[in-house]
Amino acid sequence: MQKVDKMPRFAMEDLDPFNFGWKLNEEKIEPILSTQDAIPPNVRNIIELFCTDSSCNSVKCVCTKEGLICISECKCKGTCKNVRTHPNAEDDEELHYGKR
Repeated sequence: MQKVDKMPRFAMEDLDPFNFGWKLNEEKIEPILSTQDAIPPNVRNIIELFCTDSSCNSVKCVCTKEGLICISECKCKGTCKNVRTHPNAEDDEELHYGKR
């Protein structure tokens, strides 16, 4: 085990907050808020694939329309007829989200 005085020193005081997303506003340091979307568009598109039709019998069920099975995150909670009959939940997620 190394002695404390021989361990590398991390100079946190050398980091300038203004280089890491902070700004000075009326003598207070505050974060610079992001101008980008919190969720990238490709992720938003996946989220929107969850059905909003609790019966899943019509084209309102996006999962059925897109050829996906319903899962617990859908409005039907995965209790409709558009589900797999096997108990392996990981396979169900793969069928809904695609391979990761």
